[in-house]
Amino acid sequence: MFITSLGKRLGDCNTVNKVLSVSVDGAAPLTVTFDQDYTTATNTAILAAINAVLGSAASATEYALGNRYRPNLRDEEKSLQNSSAVGIPMGSVLAYDGSYKRVRLMTAADAASLFAGIAWEDIYPSGWGRVKTSGYLPVSDIRRSDGAALVFGATMSVSATPGIAMSGGSQGLLRAIRPDAIEVGR
Repeated sequence: MFITSLGKRLGDCNTVNKVLSVSVDGAAPLTVTFDQDYTTATNTAILAAINAVLGSAASATEYALGNRYRPNLRDEEKSLQNSSAVGIPMGSVLAYDGSYKRVRLMTAADAASLFAGIAWEDIYPSGWGRVKTSGYLPVSDIRRSDGAALVFGATMSVSATPGIAMSGGSQGLLRAIRPDAIEVGR
């Protein structure tokens, strides 16, 4: 209970305030100041306080910790290094970057032959992380720019935003095997 209780984690902030700074899409940071005793506050109450500051810019929601578990299938993934200066979010489409050990966010201008796979976890700049290089993935595990329904055999490419997949396109990197799942690799 303690690890998932935001109130217990924040504790009593009457004497020493805690500050949460959130920057949405590069905009000026929005600041949430915690200045009360939150020990018995519910997650819903704390999220409401955060969302009151975020307004229409973004929204904070609870996250089920167990949802990020991904089994280790050694024949379907590699450990690769993020060669860029920006973090790679889980679910991003990746391209090899000058070596079969280094990756970066793939762009729409990249050749399909540079496709490395899908980030299987967040990968920090210069850090190493799991990359799904073959096998199947639920569509919900891929960062997408559209919500277009997929039909068997439909393909996906990188959108105008690096690392974000879209239905169709000329790269044909991912192929739908069901309306809710895709095949990684060829």
